Amino acid sequence: MPAKAGEAIKLLSILRKTSAPLGLYEIITMKWHFFSMQQILRHQRMSDTSHFFNRNGLYKYLFLQYHMDGGRYNIKKEITLPISAATVKVVHHNAKASFESLLTDPRIKDEDYLFFDNDPFAPPPSHIPIISDVNTGKVYTETYKKLITKPDKQILLPVIFYINGAATGHFVDLNITAVKFTFGIFNRKAREKNHMWHTLGYIPEVWAKRCRGRHIFVNSGHKDAETQRHALEVDSGNGMSGGAVPAQDLHTILALIWESMLPMLQKQGFCWDFFYNGKLYNDVEFIPFVPFISCDTAEADKLCGSYSSRANGVSQLCRYCLCPTDKSDLASVCKV
Repeated sequence: MPAKAGEAIKLLSILRKTSAPLGLYEIITMKWHFFSMQQILRHQRMSDTSHFFNRNGLYKYLFLQYHMDGGRYNIKKEITLPISAATVKVVHHNAKASFESLLTDPRIKDEDYLFFDNDPFAPPPSHIPIISDVNTGKVYTETYKKLITKPDKQILLPVIFYINGAATGHFVDLNITAVKFTFGIFNRKAREKNHMWHTLGYIPEVWAKRCRGRHIFVNSGHKDAETQRHALEVDSGNGMSGGAVPAQDLHTILALIWESMLPMLQKQGFCWDFFYNGKLYNDVEFIPFVPFISCDTAEADKLCGSYSSRANGVSQLCRYCLCPTDKSDLASVCKV
């Protein structure tokens, strides 16, 4: 890395940590720095010194340096959802690039990995008395028997997903729902660290009521609605599908986010030069599979196509107990 690029990165880091506007990078900080160091005169421009690294140039350099160019990250695609008939823009990343980024993270240490007998190729023991982590459950052991055909060359790679929404503020109705993932070759303690989870895509907020209201207004035949008819046809395709179920909007978005991952998961796997415990294992074949998806009840109900209503008309509010809804406020009755 050029010395001037390193100095520019340190400056951007200072601005970000102090919550200062990044525009200060060129307007004040850099110009003041070079003027104080007597590398430019007051009437000169920043481009007159060879030591200046502008912010856009720095971003382009970092994109190339860390392989973030070529449509690997921040891929944007518009799709029409089958239920709300809304056209949403889905932002996602290429799965191959995301897997590469996580496997090459320099913050990952040998003690973060989860292997039997500290051997990446060691199979699960014939008898596991205690279920302690991902690789001791039946999902892992049975999948290992089915998918691993070359034990001295292949490593089973559990891909654990996490889906949860986060509010952007107290007074706004806008959630950001990220689809994150990590690997089951990392132990539980390691999976509690933020840098062990990478984002594969984002589930956009869908305003179903607003989209349906727009359809009703256009179909009403009102004269003012004719101006929106063409825009609606462009935005919403052929409209709502009568055979779809409410959870299908979420499934349609997830299908796009996971689209680039399917060749690796279901067909090919991928080869990797894996460095662990001071030894380089050349051309290791990782065999990915998804053991489970960690999420809240709302997302889990939609993923499973479960009946998600929590109103008075349902027989029970919680899927973990059999307490009737009309008696759920009685502590002596509700037993999990």
